[in-house]
Amino acid sequence: MKQIFFPLKESVYENEIKKSKFISMVFPCTEEIKIKEKLKGLRKEHKNAAHIVYAFITGEKPPFTRGMSDDGEPSGTAGKPLLSIIEGRSCTNILVAVVRYFGGIKLGTGGLVKAYSQCACKAIDKNEFKELKEGKDLSLLFSYEYEGQVTG
Repeated sequence: MKQIFFPLKESVYENEIKKSKFISMVFPCTEEIKIKEKLKGLRKEHKNAAHIVYAFITGEKPPFTRGMSDDGEPSGTAGKPLLSIIEGRSCTNILVAVVRYFGGIKLGTGGLVKAYSQCACKAIDKNEFKELKEGKDLSLLFSYEYEGQVTG
């Protein structure tokens, strides 16, 4: 099986590109419901933002659950590049979101792809990742008198 990685913490990277402020964030997330809650919180926290684009992948083994949104940016200029980065780095249980405060200068489709991609990569680079290993749940039943030997 191909190596797959997951983030250990949250990370943030901020950048200004042609007067627009980009805040990219990485969150460890294992469930789609938690992703929706996180995005709801971001929309509340950044209510004056022009766009909050995102991509995510969750799951312990294929087929993984994937999702993305351009949030009003031209189709394919934001969410899809973020998802491609996550896939390219073989990550799961991750949400990458980028908040954009529009600065008045249009970047064009190529400029948007470049801006969102660069900012997302920087936030990912600031994070720590661990390899996801396939495992099995195990239950042990033992007498209390053996606790020290089992846990020690």
